[in-house]
Amino acid sequence: MSNNMYGFIPGATVKYTPAITVAGEQNALAYTGEFVPDVFLPVLATDQIDPNKYLVIPAGRFIATGTSTPVATSNKRRIITNDVNYITPCNGKDTNPIGISINHIYRRGLNLFRDGYNQTVKRNLVVEVPITNTVNFGLGEMMTTDRVAPNYGPAPIHTGKPVKWLAKTTKTETFSAAATHNLVGAPYVGVVPDFVSAFTTAGALLPSVVCTFSYDTGNSNWLASFTGTGSATVATVVYQYGHGDDKIAGDVWNIKSLSQYKSENPLYAFVTNGEWFDQPMFTQQRDYTNVTLSNTADPGTGETPATVTAGSVYRVANFPMSVLRPVTIYVQGTVSDVTGNLTTYSGSNWFQLTNSQVGWKDLLSSFAGDYYQVNPETGLIYIDSNITLTAIRVTYSYLSDAREGAVMWGPGFIGLTDGASVTPSESYGGVQMVPPRPTGIPAHLNYKDVIGGIQIFVY
Repeated sequence: MSNNMYGFIPGATVKYTPAITVAGEQNALAYTGEFVPDVFLPVLATDQIDPNKYLVIPAGRFIATGTSTPVATSNKRRIITNDVNYITPCNGKDTNPIGISINHIYRRGLNLFRDGYNQTVKRNLVVEVPITNTVNFGLGEMMTTDRVAPNYGPAPIHTGKPVKWLAKTTKTETFSAAATHNLVGAPYVGVVPDFVSAFTTAGALLPSVVCTFSYDTGNSNWLASFTGTGSATVATVVYQYGHGDDKIAGDVWNIKSLSQYKSENPLYAFVTNGEWFDQPMFTQQRDYTNVTLSNTADPGTGETPATVTAGSVYRVANFPMSVLRPVTIYVQGTVSDVTGNLTTYSGSNWFQLTNSQVGWKDLLSSFAGDYYQVNPETGLIYIDSNITLTAIRVTYSYLSDAREGAVMWGPGFIGLTDGASVTPSESYGGVQMVPPRPTGIPAHLNYKDVIGGIQIFVY
């Protein structure tokens, strides 16, 4: 299904296939052979439309080749190079990215299926993905012209997301003599240090010590452990830290904040993926909170909206409002009906306006009833001039998680999605994470911890 009026891309058609093409934009760089998703890949989410489909690689993730196997007592995956061309989310640590997943890659039983319109993995193109501080800026804030690497995790749901590429540099740290040292300059779990040399307090080189690294989750940095002759006297550690050149996955072309997206064409407020097809954010099925009468027999116990313009414009306390549930407005004052008759309401008498009707399918940003209109995004209530208003009360529902986005990617960029919740409630602990309900992020910024979008040229 598609919206031809605004040139949106066609919806996906599902086709079953064991083969996945890895190619450039014009297929000029197609790899030879067939590629299949690794059978050991963890399930990251269920499909929003068909819960029998299990998402194993979300769109927008960098992908590498190889076979992954579980690492003992961990939720990490490890790549084994062999003659079988398996693809897996690039973990940014010990695999090289070969391209980015344009569509979700699913699994249903032993069958694999993908979008029938596009290549599944591409390179040499511009893509656009959401940004969060905790994930995409987790290795440092990215800026235009920065290089991009795939995220290592540590959670599987974040593996393969774009992060800042850190050029490998040589670092020196000095401590009191000991056989173990926490390296303050090596904080990221997906970037493993390379040992260069060690020295005593007096500056003597220790050529016989052997250094091994393990990640210290308590101190959030890498722990260097030394064995061999002189290991207990190590006081200065020289090491290299950062990504190798083979981890460069692309360049940052542009970064936009939420405010920049919101200031662009208002049609970007509509989305096209899944259950969000052609729906503004306030019409999406999400958690909501009801504002009701504290005394069901007394309309005067409803919420008193704030006065914007006395007698004509008021604002509810909580918004965006849900247009999927009724807004009921009670007024006092003098009402002129359609025949011109005047009726005055006061004291315990309230006039209930007719409940609202949804109008968003006509590209309206408001919904209306008799004698009033409501803008669900701003929470504003506009009262018609045939009411001389002296008091107003309202009951309604508002979105419990208002989020900030509902911005579709601009023209010329592939509508990538992040594919799964940014802040899942489940712990990881070695367990394959399946969110309890649809949490996929459509091709927009409609998620509470998304701060903007980043455009990347993928090598």
